[in-house]
Amino acid sequence: MGNNWFNFKQFGIRQEYSGMKVGTDSIVLGAWVNTQNVRKILDIGSGTGILALMMGQRSKAIIDAVEINKNACLEASNNIKSSPWEERIRIIESSFKDFCQAKRITKSQYDLIISNPPYYSDSMPARTSERTLARHNSTLKTSELLKGVEMLLKPDGRLGLILPYTEGTKFIGEAKKAGLLLERLLQVKSNPNKPVHRLVMEFSRLAGKPEELELTIRSEENGYTNEYVNLTKDFYLNF
Repeated sequence: MGNNWFNFKQFGIRQEYSGMKVGTDSIVLGAWVNTQNVRKILDIGSGTGILALMMGQRSKAIIDAVEINKNACLEASNNIKSSPWEERIRIIESSFKDFCQAKRITKSQYDLIISNPPYYSDSMPARTSERTLARHNSTLKTSELLKGVEMLLKPDGRLGLILPYTEGTKFIGEAKKAGLLLERLLQVKSNPNKPVHRLVMEFSRLAGKPEELELTIRSEENGYTNEYVNLTKDFYLNF
């Protein structure tokens, strides 16, 4: 998925300047998260706008998409303008911290907050500053993310995000300290012989036993599994 243009069934993504290209993580998260009865959605770290556009297709909600990188914002804005949901999606060039400060004044809150956040903390920087910004959590630490979510999420709202297994396990504990409890969990494997490498998580403030599911992307023959096709068939052209 490293091309500068990626077509889905109902929209297209230009991704020449964004640090993170269209990838399986965002597609799984965007296809899996619960959008039932949502009226306002916030996408944190929007990049190309892929998650905002998937939310536009899956709901009738008003969507704010926050992105700190100027080039990514311009690209995301063009992707939104070329989509059927331009009137419902707004790209905002801002750090999440500054966005939260502005929202503190308006006291606006969201039914759903969604993010494919940066998660590397100790690894080497990437080849470009844009990719480093998109992949490393130096600009958006877990504590800052949770503090903002605590303020911006409606009392009955939900937080959905995807992280690598180790980081996701840690995040579940940190979220619990912040009053956000795991409601749904999707454990993702690249193929049947590999361990779980991604956790797709949905949190709320409501207590209860979380729903736990598993998704394997490819079969032993290296084709896409039926469960992955069924999850993403509303988006991929080939499904």
